[in-house]
Amino acid sequence: MWKLKTVTGGLLALAMMTGCDVVQEEKQQETLRTNVEDSIGMGRTAYASRCINQQLMAAKDSDAYYLWLSMRNKLYYTRMQTDSMKVTMNRIQQYISSCNHKARKPGRGGSDFNLLQAEWLLAKGVWHTAIMGRPDSGLVYNNKAIEQLKKINARPQLMLSALTNQADYYRQLGKLDYSADAYMQALALSDTMNNPNANTAVELGIATVYTFMADYENSNKWWKRAEQHVSEMQRADQFIFYNNRGNDLYLQQRYSEALPYFKKAATLVKGDSTKAWDYYTARANMGEIYVWLGHTEQARQALDEADAFFQQAGFDIVRYYIETSRIGLDLKEGHTDRALKRMAEASTPKHMLPAAVVQRLKIEELVYRTAKMMPQAYAVHQQKDAIKDSIQTANMTMRMNANLLQYQHNRKLDEQQHIIDRQYIMGLLAWGLFLIATLIIIVLGILVYLRHRQHQLHNLEVRQQIVRLRMENIRNRISPHFIFNALNHEMLAQMNGKKVNLSSLTQLLRRGLAQTEMLETTLSEELAFIKYYVSIESQQMESDFRFKIEKEKNVNTDRVFIPAMVVQIYVENAIKHGLRPKKIVEGKYRDLLIKIHRKGTDSTEIEVLDNGMGLGPTSTEQMHTGMKVVQQTIQMLNDHNNSKIAFGIMNRRDLPAGETGCRSWITVPDSFDFLL
Repeated sequence: MWKLKTVTGGLLALAMMTGCDVVQEEKQQETLRTNVEDSIGMGRTAYASRCINQQLMAAKDSDAYYLWLSMRNKLYYTRMQTDSMKVTMNRIQQYISSCNHKARKPGRGGSDFNLLQAEWLLAKGVWHTAIMGRPDSGLVYNNKAIEQLKKINARPQLMLSALTNQADYYRQLGKLDYSADAYMQALALSDTMNNPNANTAVELGIATVYTFMADYENSNKWWKRAEQHVSEMQRADQFIFYNNRGNDLYLQQRYSEALPYFKKAATLVKGDSTKAWDYYTARANMGEIYVWLGHTEQARQALDEADAFFQQAGFDIVRYYIETSRIGLDLKEGHTDRALKRMAEASTPKHMLPAAVVQRLKIEELVYRTAKMMPQAYAVHQQKDAIKDSIQTANMTMRMNANLLQYQHNRKLDEQQHIIDRQYIMGLLAWGLFLIATLIIIVLGILVYLRHRQHQLHNLEVRQQIVRLRMENIRNRISPHFIFNALNHEMLAQMNGKKVNLSSLTQLLRRGLAQTEMLETTLSEELAFIKYYVSIESQQMESDFRFKIEKEKNVNTDRVFIPAMVVQIYVENAIKHGLRPKKIVEGKYRDLLIKIHRKGTDSTEIEVLDNGMGLGPTSTEQMHTGMKVVQQTIQMLNDHNNSKIAFGIMNRRDLPAGETGCRSWITVPDSFDFLL
């Protein structure tokens, strides 16, 4: 454990960073251990061995080292290297004892040490049960491991292994009701892990328990359930399925159906030196089936192979089964004397399972009956029935207990499901209320938005109305201005003694008023009005006045829209303030020219050119009424457009020296919008 002697900002930050690194490293180590454990289960022992060796060399402290040594112990068990397994467990035990004796928790805070203790207890349970044939001792160690795992909140996979081991040990002790309960707990845990392999191992265990309880209705149901996904199982689980399913059918005396399962189990592990134990177990089972089917030669070969292996391994429990099969084989071949000799020489191990003893007594009774030894046959029969009655009574009790445990388990599941359903309903209700509230908020938001939008539209309409009124006010100034100029023109003509054409005047006023009422017009309409206006003005001018319109061919005046009366005002100003006041000079002309051409690719420019008086100093400071109207109209239209109308008036610079004149112009974009 780290101890901080001084608490400063920098050291505290360093401690927090170090703590995060330790947690991250522990998670990585746990993930790696899980991967290696899965590799061992899938038979990838070479890969697992390399990883274990690498981690042993890279271990940062003793706890980590011995944890990986415990993982190597699992590899030894898979390979059935019992001597190496025993030596490794003793090394781990010595380390744990030394740490407990010194009352310290080595390594990083003791979490690895506590996990190591649990792993060692699990390994001791496996050793006593699988190797020594003492499931009672194995159960003691396994239960201690479960308590240790609960304290340290170990990963679910390790707790699942402990529960399935507990269930298997109870099964071997004949406490099948407790075995079923342990498997149910394991099943509930595996369901939370979302791991198909974990569910498979538990389902196989439950099916095996029902087999040993002789509850073949339930065992068949669970075996068929497991058989649906045999192809998806790991090889170790596939072996358990084929071997234990064969045992289930054997106990139901369905020998011909059992044989293919044992054959598949043996074929699955044949040739794998690390699975020799499993292979010869399957061969021993095949030998017993061959005996009952009368295939004596195949039975002898299988039994001899299995007996030679387990004799060398020193595992007397399996040899007891093999010896029972040999007695049956002698009987099948008619060698009663040999069978009697085997029976006389045979002994029953102290911790042999009652079901195996019943099987031996059953064969012995048949031998005695065949040898006409009725008293011995009767004694064996009595002994067999006593054990069978005991087993049946125990089985009935266990079935009742198992049913009770199943009922309690189902009730607990129902309660949990009820809680889940209630939470689900409450969740739906909460979501419903949330959706209703959200809908209300959305509706209110839409209403507020619509109200705001309506208010904006109303304000926009008001502003547009104001703009239109201002525009009308501006445009209305054109009408009296135009009328005044027209009347003034005729009055001056009359005063000068010239003839007044009232019909032409009336027509001019009518067309002029019509143009002023429009905000926009086509360039062709504007030019038509200008031609009529100039034709009337030219009557009051002398013969030196000339008017001309120049237009580029690519300009379509019917498709060009301009503000109404703007060009007319330019023409009117050119005549009134530029050409008319100019003195007549012999041999020279007073010219008025309108030029129309494209400017760029998106605009049309109209120029009004004259060679009159030009703009004097006072002309630039005092803007005439018509030009004020032009300026205000265009400015207001530009305020509502991205593309702007350009316009202006200036003195000409293209005339010969000594001559004056004025240039008025307007450039209108093609995309200009005249709507306000």
